[in-house]
Amino acid sequence: MRTLGDITTRYAKLTPDKEALVFEDTRLTWKMFHERANRLANWLVSKGGKKGETVSALAQNCNQYYELYFAAFKTGMIMAPVNYRLSPGEMIYLLNHSDAKILFVGGEYFDFVAEHIDEMEHVETLVSFDGPTPGMEDYEIILAVSSPRDPDVDIDESDVALISYTGGTTGLPKGAMLTHRNLITTLRTIALMGSLTSDYITLQVLPPFHLTIWQTLMVLYVGGTSVLNKKVDLPHILGLFGKEKITHINLVPVLLNWMMKVPDLDKYDFSTLEYITYGGAPIPEAVLEECIRRLTPNFAQGYGLTESTMLATALTSEYHVISDDPVAKKRLQSAGREILHADVRVVDEDGVELPPGQIGEIIIRGPNVMKGYWKDPELTSERIRGEWLYSNDMGYFDQDWFLYIVDRKADMIITGGENVYPAEVENVIYQLPAVLEAAVVSAPDERWGETVAASIVLRKGSELSEEELIRFCKDRLAGYKCPRIVRFVPTLPKSPIDKIVRKEVREEYWKGHERRVQ
Repeated sequence: MRTLGDITTRYAKLTPDKEALVFEDTRLTWKMFHERANRLANWLVSKGGKKGETVSALAQNCNQYYELYFAAFKTGMIMAPVNYRLSPGEMIYLLNHSDAKILFVGGEYFDFVAEHIDEMEHVETLVSFDGPTPGMEDYEIILAVSSPRDPDVDIDESDVALISYTGGTTGLPKGAMLTHRNLITTLRTIALMGSLTSDYITLQVLPPFHLTIWQTLMVLYVGGTSVLNKKVDLPHILGLFGKEKITHINLVPVLLNWMMKVPDLDKYDFSTLEYITYGGAPIPEAVLEECIRRLTPNFAQGYGLTESTMLATALTSEYHVISDDPVAKKRLQSAGREILHADVRVVDEDGVELPPGQIGEIIIRGPNVMKGYWKDPELTSERIRGEWLYSNDMGYFDQDWFLYIVDRKADMIITGGENVYPAEVENVIYQLPAVLEAAVVSAPDERWGETVAASIVLRKGSELSEEELIRFCKDRLAGYKCPRIVRFVPTLPKSPIDKIVRKEVREEYWKGHERRVQ
């Protein structure tokens, strides 16, 4: 399989009656999934969709969303999904920046689209995933009138398949262009590391706009089955393990922590569960050990960036052991070792490789490195130098070549698996006339792992309450980006050149807590 669109073509031929996608009451065999993706692909072509153009979606997990992914893959169009957790202004920015002319919409977002359609600069056609809707084309009708044959489009592995938007320190998201080769490289490596077979059944609970779609793409790549979940309901999710004979799930640590706190967890059937992967945030050692004892011994996690198609190193299951051995305990805190397709180095400010034990910037090379940033060649050349992707993350290797992440170079906060960049939040806070100085950092949070905290210096004679500041931010930012903790302080620590030192601010919040970034 050279491109992602080849996946459905292969398994519709080899295992036509095997289930590929399950969503609520919908169960699609490979033959059905393939034909529905093809019908949508041919409709996109009939609407003038061309290779290299973008198409977007604003919806939660559903089979139609993944049919759209594969329709785009088959036509050479580029998926540019919208993060529905962003503020309205941020969602509109993403749509406009991506140049998408066709937008597919889930029922939860009909009102949003109706209210903001005039702000969507490029959108010409709206399609409803959820039945007849005024002003939108009906998804099932367009499938019914389109051909089930593979579209006649020549696609190369170097063509861009997906624009995955990642937060930026300037406050504007950046669109990482990921090619068919980037994605298939990562899928192939994960399949090899996990010894995956077509018997695998994954449960997709993380949203379809993130690179967390890798778990569905991975299982489809080996001819397995993905069960899609939309309900934000933990008992419902836990019930799916036994009902659907789930063998794999990928979760952020927050969800694993919540699972361990379910009072009647032992009543659920995890007998078929073989593998749990996690990432995106630190996980407390006690939570991980409890998960290993109660769910399955096979855990794995990886380190990577959106720009490296999610993966560069991995800590595989043989290192996820409960042990009093200090070496084994330390390795559990690492990001693992290089994966098959990636070269990873730690370098100094001049790009010179550092020996084990010395902290520097992590750089990555391989066929998983993005093609560049959408419509931003300047930033592309800044981040990709020669063959190497500069991560902006700081870390070191130990003597056995396990990678340890010691800090995010951009001081990124990870709350509930979502990335928050302090400068973006600070830019909003500084719009308040009463604010003289602001430092946004992470703080420990039992539920979310980390939360957003703000230390504020007020202008002389000015007044501002914690509630006023938070409300101001909520009007301008996604909820997860807004400070949950606000401290008013007389001064903020400064460097010799009068730059606010976020590290020292953060340390005040983390006193008595261990912060481990992965």
